[in-house]
Amino acid sequence: MIEECIKYLLKQDPFFFSQWTSLPETEKLELIQLHKRIEAVGSATLDQLPQLQEDAFKSTKRLFVSVQELEFLYSRIPQDWAQFAKDKEEKSMLFEKTKHIFDSFRHEFLPSNVRLYGGIKSDSSIDDKLFIIKDGDAVQRNVLDLWDLVRFRLIAPDLNTLLKVGHSCWEIFFDKVLRCRNYYYRPKGGFYYDPYRAIHFQIEIVPKRMVELQLQTHVRESICWLDYLIFKKNHKKLDKDIGDWIKLQSIKANIFEAAELDGKFDKGRNFIENIVT
Repeated sequence: MIEECIKYLLKQDPFFFSQWTSLPETEKLELIQLHKRIEAVGSATLDQLPQLQEDAFKSTKRLFVSVQELEFLYSRIPQDWAQFAKDKEEKSMLFEKTKHIFDSFRHEFLPSNVRLYGGIKSDSSIDDKLFIIKDGDAVQRNVLDLWDLVRFRLIAPDLNTLLKVGHSCWEIFFDKVLRCRNYYYRPKGGFYYDPYRAIHFQIEIVPKRMVELQLQTHVRESICWLDYLIFKKNHKKLDKDIGDWIKLQSIKANIFEAAELDGKFDKGRNFIENIVT
């Protein structure tokens, strides 16, 4: 299905077309091959996927329990943030300053196989946010969700490396962190069957200016290539079969990655079971 999905997105979505066609052919092939390996997960035992999904969540939750969550510090939101959102020059300056800081952080503290890239939120995406009806308390409902005007991603090759990246972010940027959302420990809505997995930091990297830093694995990044329309609430634009396949692929990706953790927590489980019995 991966080739069919890519052909569909190339025809239907200009953003995907521009991003995909700019990739080197070797990277396209690697991405397709990775998706084929993910797709093969549970192919012979589709009825077992719910249990495999729950098991994968429990394993990764346990692995990432030490990446502390922090609720948004709303009191530190810059008062001029709405004005800043409209200032292209200021956003561009913040991006360049932040990129230099994160580049230095990556080279000095992270493994060499961790990648960094970023960008500035498009004006159209900002406009879309203005019309979203929000949940939460009175403060949360009346503050624009524009924390990712300038955003970056650190991509780790595997879960264990991602954990190290999460620890390093907390260690180095501790006093600058305005929020940390650990979707491995607490998925969206609190439901393990929501498959999105990443760690999001909002960091006041420059005084009175914040940026978003997303931590993802290479496997989860491969899912983001396909499912961003679903997260942008544009799923009505997707063919239902394509959309259902992408959602299933996201679930399988988590199972695929958790397989590398097999046996990692046996020592603890065996100790508890022996004590209880």
